Amino acid sequence: MLPIPGLPGDRLLHAIIGPAEMRSGSTQTSVFLIVLFLMVVVFATAKWTPWVFLAFVAAWQRFNPDNLPQPIVLDEQSGLDERFKSRFVAVASVVLLAGLPGSVPSYEMEDYIGGISTEEWPEEVGFSGGELQVISLNLEPEGVMPVSGWIQMRIEGSRSQEWVLSTDCSDLPETCRFDGVAQSETSVLDISITPPEGNFSNHLLKVLVEVSGFEVEHEILLHEFSSRGLIGPFWSLSGGLDKPIICTNFDAGDGGNIFVEGAYWETMNESNLTSGIQELCLRGNSGAIQSSEIFDSQGRSFGPIVFLERENSTEGPWLISIDGSEPSIQVMDGQWKIPTGVVSSGDILSHSDRGSPFCPSSEIAAQVDTGGNWSVEMSNYSPIRLEGNLSGNGSIGIGGEGWLAICGTDGSLASFRIIAGPDVFVSTEDSSVGHSAILLNQRIEADTFYIFNRGSERIGLSLEWHGDSPQSGIWEVSIGDWIDAGDSYFVEAVANGSSTLERALWVTADDSGVVVHLSARCPSEGCE
Repeated sequence: MLPIPGLPGDRLLHAIIGPAEMRSGSTQTSVFLIVLFLMVVVFATAKWTPWVFLAFVAAWQRFNPDNLPQPIVLDEQSGLDERFKSRFVAVASVVLLAGLPGSVPSYEMEDYIGGISTEEWPEEVGFSGGELQVISLNLEPEGVMPVSGWIQMRIEGSRSQEWVLSTDCSDLPETCRFDGVAQSETSVLDISITPPEGNFSNHLLKVLVEVSGFEVEHEILLHEFSSRGLIGPFWSLSGGLDKPIICTNFDAGDGGNIFVEGAYWETMNESNLTSGIQELCLRGNSGAIQSSEIFDSQGRSFGPIVFLERENSTEGPWLISIDGSEPSIQVMDGQWKIPTGVVSSGDILSHSDRGSPFCPSSEIAAQVDTGGNWSVEMSNYSPIRLEGNLSGNGSIGIGGEGWLAICGTDGSLASFRIIAGPDVFVSTEDSSVGHSAILLNQRIEADTFYIFNRGSERIGLSLEWHGDSPQSGIWEVSIGDWIDAGDSYFVEAVANGSSTLERALWVTADDSGVVVHLSARCPSEGCE
């Protein structure tokens, strides 16, 4: 219906104003100028490509005199009655308005392009007697365009290594590729899950959907119908790492007395639990998290062993990890300089400020030459691959929150929580021969280590004692007062005295300075 030569709208315009008037020079010039003006407006403002194409064709055809139709007059021509003209104009206007798709239809439509919808995916799955369960995930795009990508699966919890995952879409049990999923061609991913033998606490199945620009994570709670004791997949952490408080739900059955094994933890509420499910909270002394010597697959420290004592029996032990105790790196002003020895050539670095750390499924990553000094700003789920001999100094822009994953060529994953703070780290070796970084707030096993200050200002250094044992004779340590900017400090801390003491050594750093923490506590049965 548009008045473009060769289209029905142009013939209708001829019929309305008459062939003689349409062929006149002034009319042709006026129509051409109007079309030319509209073409300029469309080219300057339109975001929908067909409008630009139509404006170009309209101007070109109007400018070409060969497209002016020559009517065949069989008898004679007479003009239309004014009533018919008005009716034709009204009908043409209504048709044009009804068919007008809008100036920017592809931008106004919500979720025109999107990832995979997870709204219908289950939130929890129950198990009984160790039987296998099959979870079906519908793969349907959120938008109207077909999408392709990857799906990764990982089970997290105290016994995550004992679960068995399998799918029918890939040789890799925890990775699945999908292509061309559309509204008219949906798909289904079946995940077969076999739980560990015996009773187990709750676990989480984390599913990462990798559609470029539309990454999303979905959690499914895996629980046992007859589970007792610690129910949650993790202890939830509050109060900070120095004075931690950890809580989770506990099913005490018919009730009993809670017994916590370890010198660093004690119950906050009554140790005598009533029947049923209730919240159990433990308070930790300084060094409680750092005293743990076991970690889960994501690097979280495990909490204390918990028993439930009854009159004639003892149930347990139960042991789960502490969410929020995973390794961390401190980043100043959003930039982190990578220490020597932390990465290897060929490693892939991935980062996001949301979700959980995963290595990318695709091998496609931006390559970075590490033969000279380099710096890269990393956005969410945009991995980089380190190439070269790592002789240059490198830094990455990752903001002050989220996570960083270092994915090795052997399939290993080292993940770190990102927190804002002074750029300080600990190493067990001198930087002149390379060093293996130990992250802050983590347990240090070595008697000697270096503290590196990579900031631009001198930072204070101090020593702090914790525990219920006297300072003298427990540790031999000497320490200075400052670490200059860009310098390191060597610390030697040798444990002396009773070997039965439960000890912890760790380092913290904030705006007030660097603190070396020494803790020694008597075991549950008492000191010798």
